[in-house]
Amino acid sequence: MNPFVFIVGCPRSGTTLLQRLLDCHPQVAVTPESHWIPRWYEKNGAKGITPEGMVSRKLINRLLGYPRFLELGINRKELKALSRPRRTVPYTRFVSALFDLYGQKRGKQLVGDKTPGYARNLNTLHALWPAAKFVHLIRDGRDVCLSVLSWQRAKG
Repeated sequence: MNPFVFIVGCPRSGTTLLQRLLDCHPQVAVTPESHWIPRWYEKNGAKGITPEGMVSRKLINRLLGYPRFLELGINRKELKALSRPRRTVPYTRFVSALFDLYGQKRGKQLVGDKTPGYARNLNTLHALWPAAKFVHLIRDGRDVCLSVLSWQRAKG
Protein backbone atom coordinates (compact mmCIF):
# COMPACT_ATOMS: atom_id res chain seq x y z
CA MET A 1 0.00 0.00 0.00
CA ASN A 2 2.90 2.39 0.65
CA PRO A 3 3.97 4.68 -0.85
CA PHE A 4 0.38 5.82 -0.70
CA VAL A 5 0.74 9.31 -2.19
CA PHE A 6 3.30 11.47 -3.96
CA ILE A 7 2.92 15.25 -3.66
CA VAL A 8 4.55 17.03 -6.60
CA GLY A 9 4.61 20.48 -8.17
CA CYS A 10 6.79 23.50 -8.81
CA PRO A 11 8.75 24.97 -5.93
CA ARG A 12 6.67 27.54 -4.01
CA SER A 13 3.41 26.00 -5.26
CA GLY A 14 2.07 24.90 -1.86
CA THR A 15 3.49 21.39 -1.61
CA THR A 16 4.93 22.04 1.86
CA LEU A 17 1.60 23.32 3.14
CA LEU A 18 -0.16 20.21 1.81
CA GLN A 19 2.55 17.99 3.30
CA ARG A 20 2.03 19.55 6.74
CA LEU A 21 -1.75 19.31 6.51
CA LEU A 22 -1.67 15.64 5.50
CA ASP A 23 0.98 14.83 8.11
CA CYS A 24 -1.42 16.09 10.80
CA HIS A 25 -3.88 13.35 9.92
CA PRO A 26 -3.75 10.48 12.44
CA GLN A 27 -3.29 7.85 9.71
CA VAL A 28 -1.00 9.63 7.24
CA ALA A 29 2.72 10.39 7.47
CA VAL A 30 4.49 12.32 4.73
CA THR A 31 8.26 11.98 4.47
CA PRO A 32 10.62 14.90 4.01
CA GLU A 33 11.75 15.49 0.42
CA SER A 34 13.70 12.43 -0.69
CA HIS A 35 15.03 13.41 -4.15
CA TRP A 36 16.42 9.91 -4.82
CA ILE A 37 13.59 7.43 -5.31
CA PRO A 38 12.94 7.61 -9.10
CA ARG A 39 16.30 9.13 -10.04
CA TRP A 40 18.40 6.37 -8.55
CA TYR A 41 16.13 3.75 -10.11
CA GLU A 42 16.48 5.35 -13.53
CA LYS A 43 20.28 5.25 -13.15
CA ASN A 44 20.16 1.76 -11.65
CA GLY A 45 23.66 0.32 -12.01
CA ALA A 46 25.41 3.43 -10.76
CA LYS A 47 23.30 3.74 -7.64
CA GLY A 48 23.18 0.20 -6.24
CA ILE A 49 20.24 -1.19 -8.20
CA THR A 50 20.81 -4.02 -10.65
CA PRO A 51 19.53 -3.82 -14.25
CA GLU A 52 16.82 -6.27 -13.15
CA GLY A 53 15.61 -3.77 -10.53
CA MET A 54 17.03 -5.54 -7.48
CA VAL A 55 18.66 -3.80 -4.50
CA SER A 56 22.36 -4.37 -3.88
CA ARG A 57 24.50 -3.60 -0.81
CA LYS A 58 25.84 -0.55 -2.61
CA LEU A 59 22.40 1.07 -2.37
CA ILE A 60 22.33 0.67 1.41
CA ASN A 61 25.73 2.32 1.77
CA ARG A 62 24.69 5.15 -0.55
CA LEU A 63 21.48 5.73 1.41
CA LEU A 64 23.32 5.84 4.72
CA GLY A 65 25.64 8.48 3.27
CA TYR A 66 22.84 10.55 1.74
CA PRO A 67 21.71 13.45 4.00
CA ARG A 68 18.12 13.42 2.72
CA PHE A 69 17.75 9.75 3.69
CA LEU A 70 19.04 10.39 7.21
CA GLU A 71 16.04 12.70 7.78
CA LEU A 72 13.82 9.60 7.83
CA GLY A 73 15.40 8.45 11.11
CA ILE A 74 16.04 4.93 9.84
CA ASN A 75 19.32 3.51 11.13
CA ARG A 76 21.82 1.09 9.58
CA LYS A 77 20.48 -1.96 11.43
CA GLU A 78 16.88 -1.27 10.36
CA LEU A 79 17.97 -0.61 6.79
CA LYS A 80 19.99 -3.81 6.55
CA ALA A 81 17.06 -5.81 7.96
CA LEU A 82 14.93 -4.59 5.05
CA SER A 83 17.42 -5.78 2.44
CA ARG A 84 17.51 -9.37 3.75
CA PRO A 85 21.10 -10.58 3.38
CA ARG A 86 21.75 -13.29 0.80
CA ARG A 87 18.38 -12.66 -0.86
CA THR A 88 17.63 -10.25 -3.61
CA VAL A 89 14.92 -7.70 -2.94
CA PRO A 90 13.12 -5.78 -5.71
CA TYR A 91 13.55 -2.02 -5.51
CA THR A 92 9.81 -1.42 -5.26
CA ARG A 93 9.47 -3.79 -2.30
CA PHE A 94 12.52 -2.27 -0.61
CA VAL A 95 11.28 1.33 -0.92
CA SER A 96 7.77 0.29 0.13
CA ALA A 97 9.27 -1.34 3.23
CA LEU A 98 11.14 1.92 3.97
CA PHE A 99 7.85 3.81 3.79
CA ASP A 100 6.16 1.20 6.01
CA LEU A 101 8.95 1.51 8.57
CA TYR A 102 8.73 5.31 8.53
CA GLY A 103 4.99 5.03 9.13
CA GLN A 104 5.45 2.54 11.98
CA LYS A 105 7.91 4.90 13.68
CA ARG A 106 5.31 7.66 13.45
CA GLY A 107 2.40 5.41 14.42
CA LYS A 108 0.69 5.88 11.05
CA GLN A 109 -0.52 3.40 8.48
CA LEU A 110 -0.30 5.41 5.24
CA VAL A 111 2.90 7.08 4.09
CA GLY A 112 3.54 9.49 1.27
CA ASP A 113 6.39 11.53 -0.14
CA LYS A 114 6.55 15.23 -0.90
CA THR A 115 9.23 16.03 -3.43
CA PRO A 116 8.09 18.75 -5.85
CA GLY A 117 10.66 17.77 -8.50
CA TYR A 118 9.10 14.34 -8.87
CA ALA A 119 6.66 16.01 -11.26
CA ARG A 120 9.34 15.18 -13.85
CA ASN A 121 9.36 11.51 -12.84
CA LEU A 122 5.65 10.66 -12.78
CA ASN A 123 5.98 7.95 -15.43
CA THR A 124 8.67 6.13 -13.45
CA LEU A 125 6.84 6.47 -10.14
CA HIS A 126 3.57 5.27 -11.67
CA ALA A 127 5.32 2.29 -13.28
CA LEU A 128 6.89 1.33 -9.94
CA TRP A 129 3.75 1.91 -7.80
CA PRO A 130 0.65 1.87 -10.03
CA ALA A 131 -1.72 2.03 -7.03
CA ALA A 132 -0.11 5.17 -5.57
CA LYS A 133 -2.00 8.45 -5.63
CA PHE A 134 -0.47 11.57 -7.15
CA VAL A 135 -1.29 15.12 -6.12
CA HIS A 136 0.18 17.65 -8.53
CA LEU A 137 -0.21 21.16 -7.17
CA ILE A 138 -0.39 23.90 -9.76
CA ARG A 139 -0.23 27.50 -8.65
CA ASP A 140 -0.63 30.59 -10.81
CA GLY A 141 2.82 31.43 -12.13
CA ARG A 142 2.49 35.06 -11.08
CA ASP A 143 1.94 34.01 -7.48
CA VAL A 144 4.90 31.63 -7.67
CA CYS A 145 7.08 34.49 -8.93
CA LEU A 146 6.01 36.78 -6.09
CA SER A 147 6.65 34.01 -3.60
CA VAL A 148 10.13 33.34 -5.00
CA LEU A 149 10.98 37.04 -4.82
CA SER A 150 10.28 37.03 -1.08
CA TRP A 151 12.06 33.69 -0.54
CA GLN A 152 15.24 34.09 1.51
CA ARG A 153 16.94 31.18 -0.28
CA ALA A 154 16.45 32.90 -3.65
CA LYS A 155 18.20 36.04 -2.45
CA GLY A 156 21.48 34.23 -1.68
